[in-house]
Amino acid sequence: MAWHAAHAAFALLKMSWPRRMSPSLRPASSVSRCACCFAASVFSDASKAAFYYTSRVDRPGEQELRIFPKYDDPEILKVGNPYLRPQFTNNLELAYERSWGRGSFIFSVYHRDIDDPFIRVFDIDASNPQYSIINRLYTNVGHATNDGFELIATQDIADFWEFSGSFNWYESKFDEYRTQLW
Repeated sequence: MAWHAAHAAFALLKMSWPRRMSPSLRPASSVSRCACCFAASVFSDASKAAFYYTSRVDRPGEQELRIFPKYDDPEILKVGNPYLRPQFTNNLELAYERSWGRGSFIFSVYHRDIDDPFIRVFDIDASNPQYSIINRLYTNVGHATNDGFELIATQDIADFWEFSGSFNWYESKFDEYRTQLW
């Protein structure tokens, strides 16, 4: 038994930016592509493989953009950044599944490439030497990658009991970010 499947989609997005945003903060292009591609192959009833590619635009939410401070903790000041730019993510994943009687095993390896990711940054506000406050801010950091692999195994032990386990190893790398609060 062998069959193959594939699917692809593509979209162009035109983004507009507020006039009040400094040109140096705007992305170089206001047109972005979003694509997805999926290909699968079934080698037998017990053996399957798949390849996935997706690209997407992640826009900051209310929490990341909020300009008004939030005081959940008296020593941590949570503030958003209204000048955050969207992050653009490309994902690649290759997966293999092997099944047997009452169980299965899945192995997948993935790579994620992120342009202009927005992350949380913690910084000490030294403007008042009497009392230190930690500022939690959001900022774009240039570039990031995530690489890893995942293992998933399941086995039915009885009709009412299934044993499952998973392991995920990944490495995240971000461009260095340095800041100074005034």
